[in-house]
Amino acid sequence: DVKATFFVNGLNYADLSTKATQDALKKAYDAGHQIASHTFKHEDAAALSQADLYNTLLLNDKAIYNVIGKSPRHFRYPFLSRNAKTDAALASWGFDIVMINVDTKDYEHNSETTTEQQQIDANRARYLQDFKQLPAGSSVISLDHDFTKYIVSWTKAFVGDIKAKGYTLVTTAECIGTDA
Repeated sequence: DVKATFFVNGLNYADLSTKATQDALKKAYDAGHQIASHTFKHEDAAALSQADLYNTLLLNDKAIYNVIGKSPRHFRYPFLSRNAKTDAALASWGFDIVMINVDTKDYEHNSETTTEQQQIDANRARYLQDFKQLPAGSSVISLDHDFTKYIVSWTKAFVGDIKAKGYTLVTTAECIGTDA
C-alpha cells in the first residue's frame, strides 16, 4: 500500500471543475494520498508578478478546497522554475516549497508511438542516472506525471525498483517532516 503526493492544477490536463476530475481527486485524498498545489494552469511562477502568482494559487486553492475541504500546504513549481522572490512570497503565504532530486522526465517519452516497455525503460534509465548522483541514504523526491500514457505500469515498476533499493514510499509531507 503506497501513498503518494499529487501536485494538482485546477485547469491543465484535467479540469477540476468537472465531476470526473473532482471524483478522482476526492478518491485519492480519501485513500490517504497527499494533495498539494502546482498553480491553477501550470504557469511558470518565476515569470509571474507577485499578484499573479498569488491569484493563481488562490484559484487553485479554492478549486482543491471545494473538493477535499482542505487547503494544500505544499507547493511544487511548474517547470521547477523559481527565484528568491517567488520563494519568499510562497513562504509568506504559508506554503512549504517542495523540490525534487529525481526526475524521470517521463513527459519526454510519452508519445503515441512509444510502447509501454519503451516508456518504462526510458523512465528507469533516467531515474537511475539521478540516483547515481545522490549521496548514500538520501531521501528521494521524484517527479512523475499522472497524464503519461503508461503511468500505471510505470508506477508499478518504479515502486518495485524503489522498494528493492530499500526505500519506504511516503508522502512528501512525511518525507520532509511537515504537516500536509
